[in-house]
Parts: sequence; C-alpha cells; structure tokens
Amino acid sequence: EYCEHSRVYQASKLFLFTPSSGMYSCPLAMTDGAAFVLRKKFASAEFKAEHSGSDIHKAYQQLITRDPEEFITSGQWMTEKRGGSDVSGATDTVAVKMNGSKNEYALYGFKWFTSATDSSMSLTLARIVHDKDFENFDINERKRKEAVPVSMFFLRMRKPNSQGEQVLNGIEIVRLKDKLGTKQLPTAELILDGTEAIRISDEGRGIAEIVGMLHITRYHNAISSVAYMRRMTNLAMDYGKRRFAFGTNVIKKPLHVLMLSKMELDTRGNLLFVLEISRLLGLVDVGKATEQDTAVLRVSSSLLKLFTAKEGVRLTSEGVECFGGVGVMENSHIPVLLRDSQVLPIWEGTTNILSLDLLRACHREPKAIECLENYLNENAKGASDSVTKTIENIFGFLKESRSFSPQLLEFNARKLSFNMSRLIITTLAHRVYSDSQSDGISQYESMDKALLDHWTKRMEMEFEPLDLQISTDEINKQFLELFSDDIGEDVDSRGEMRSRL
Repeated sequence: EYCEHSRVYQASKLFLFTPSSGMYSCPLAMTDGAAFVLRKKFASAEFKAEHSGSDIHKAYQQLITRDPEEFITSGQWMTEKRGGSDVSGATDTVAVKMNGSKNEYALYGFKWFTSATDSSMSLTLARIVHDKDFENFDINERKRKEAVPVSMFFLRMRKPNSQGEQVLNGIEIVRLKDKLGTKQLPTAELILDGTEAIRISDEGRGIAEIVGMLHITRYHNAISSVAYMRRMTNLAMDYGKRRFAFGTNVIKKPLHVLMLSKMELDTRGNLLFVLEISRLLGLVDVGKATEQDTAVLRVSSSLLKLFTAKEGVRLTSEGVECFGGVGVMENSHIPVLLRDSQVLPIWEGTTNILSLDLLRACHREPKAIECLENYLNENAKGASDSVTKTIENIFGFLKESRSFSPQLLEFNARKLSFNMSRLIITTLAHRVYSDSQSDGISQYESMDKALLDHWTKRMEMEFEPLDLQISTDEINKQFLELFSDDIGEDVDSRGEMRSRL
C-alpha cells in the first residue's frame, strides 16, 4: 500500500507496539520471514503453476491477509540439540518421501527450540534420505550426514484425522521452555514423528532459502531492541519528573540529566540505523533498489542486528538503575524489559556469528564492501576529519584483509563490527543534520546537532584499534596463558554435567 515506504511504515508501527505486545511481535517476525520466502517462491512461474490453489498457496494468503479471522502466524523451527548457529552442520532431522508424491515428505527428528510454537504453520529444515536408507541412517555419523545437504519444508501444526477433527501433525510436545526472557511466548521442544511436510526449496538448498528470511527476522530483532530502548528511556524520564529526593525532583539533578540525555541520544541513533535499513529493505521489496542499495542492505543487516541488540541490553540495564529499588520489583514490570532485551543478542545469530558474517562478505562479495564504502562517503560529505579518517581506517583494513590469516581476521571480527556500526550511525546522523540545515527546519537543528556530536564522540572514544601485528602463535599463546589452569577442571565439570543430563 505504501510502496517503497512500506517497510519504514511497518518499522514505525512495530517500534511503538512491541513493548506492549506481550511478545506478539516475535510470531509477527517469523510470519514476515515466512511470507518473504513464499512470496519469492511464488514469483517463480514453475512454483506458482505447481502450487496454485494448494495448501501452501492458501497458507501464503493467510500470512499476508488483513482479515483477522483469516490471518495466521508462522513458526521457525531450525534449532536442534547441537545448537542453532550452524544449522547446516547441526540439523539431524530427516525427511522421507511419501509414497507416490513429488514433494511431500514425512519428517523425523527432535526440534530443540521451536519459536512461536502455537502458530498454525512453520518452515523447518531436514535432510532428505531415501526410504531404504531410513532405518540405517545414523544421525551421529557426522561425515555421512553432512554429505546430505539440508532442504526447507513447509508444514502445518495440525491436520484432520479420519473423523475430520484437527489433531497434531505427527508432533509430540516434549516440554515448554523455561526461558530468561520472552516468557509470554510459548517456545517448545518437539519430536517430529512422521510429520507431514512439503519441500519448498530445491533439494539440498535449504540454507540458501534461509538467507533472505534472516534479513527479515534480524530487521525485526533490531526493531524490538530499539523499541525496548525507547520504552525504558521514556519511563526513566517520566519517573525522573516524579521522583523527589534531596529537596527536588531528580530530573533537575545535572548528573541524572546527563545520564538521561545519553540514553535519549543512544536511542535516537539506533533508531536511525533501523529506519535506514527499513528504507533500503522497502526499496528491495518493490524492485526499486540500486545495486548499491542492495549491497548495503546485504552487509549492514547483520551489523544492525548485532549492534542494536547489544545496545539494547546495555541501555535497558542502565534504565533499571534509574528507578532504584523500584526497578527490580517484578510488579513494576521494569525487569521484563531487561529480560526480554537480554535474549535479543542471541536470537537470529549471536554477536560472534554475525561479526563473522561481515568477514565472509569481504571475501565473497568485495563489490558489496566497495558499495558500502561509497555509501558512507556519500553520507559523510562535509563531515569532520575524524569521520573520514575512520572510514579510511576501516576500509583500509578490509581491503588488505585478503592477505591476512583467517585467525587474525577472526580475532578482529567483533572490533571491526562495532567500529563499523558506530561509523554507520555517525554518518547517518551527519546526513540528518545536513538535511535539517539545508531544509531550514530550525526546530530540529539543535537536536540533530546534539545527535551528531554525541555519535561522533562515541565513534572516536569507543573505536577499538584493529590488531594487525599479532600472529596466530601469539593468539594461541594468549589463550593458553589465560585458560590453561582451568581447562582440565572445565573438561571435568562438563563430564559431570553430561552425566547428570
């Protein structure tokens, strides 16, 4: 309806809704990701001809409808017992083709963490095996298993039985998860025992289908992070006006004002990052994105997610402190914001995993890195010398990175990602300030200048120098010196833990 601006509109509404949504924003994120995947699939004439009028087509229409009576949500079942980041190596679920069908399979496996378990459908991963091999398929034989790439499947949570009643689709619910945060949202361990599903990816191309979906879910993750930051900042400001101590309202205390102002400017900077990525995503959605837009989105979506998630935890923790003892009382609901923020650095890829994603882009897509550099230089026209020098420093490292050892690159991955994220926000703040000056919008100019000054200072003060001199041997030596005394004990404790489990 809003064409290329639809994602900005969506992000703005979710930004306001998420802290009050009771975690409904999570299944909305999964649903958006599933709709994104299916929309791309139905753009293929072959897929559309094969599945037109099918249950998949009906599900897609239910995912995108605005009729609340027809609308459904989708889950995302990727994580298994051996973790969620390395899904290509850790997926143990197998798929056996059903007799006489082309793309219908029965799934067998254990899904350790199923997001939005109460949704009507889900997308999931499994390894296709021939029926004759099924009984002898040993999921613990890693080499054999990795020779069978994962595929993506669509499934319904329920199916009709012989009496026409809706029953679970070969799914056994083992237990609900007792989580640190997002407690409002049911997440479960599930056993798939002959679960009927339809393959929607080419055989063995499940990981390729996930990539586009991850752009969407990481974008939603970032919206949630910034939404919690905004809610905590607003509550802290309001409480400061009401809390009376030492003869006055604490909002009049310079030190408290300084803390609140930093929270406000941090929130605004992170929101700028979210809105810019939503703008680029909207352009890609409607086919209006340039090559540079698409490249910047590809490289920046991981940075957006990792940076806003860590910022959200830091800021909500600071916010709890603004309330004193009230902040840790459960009946104030303040702790919920902190707990829910704390899970966001883990969802959709941890900080380490996403940092490595930037390094992969450097080696696989050097053109994308070049586009990002051009984009930042365009945003930074007329900026301070420190901004241009930071651009030169970071991209100088990236251009030389092909000659560095993998260990050296990985050693610098987090530093690089956080430096790049602060740089992106600073250039966006500069662009906003330049626009307010050229447009003559004086009522915003002072705040825009404060935002630019704040993020320029953060970019300068928090810049982590990249270590180009350290060798692989030195990295290993540092590890051994730091942890050698604990390694034996740690191994023993893990053995005891495995025995208890």
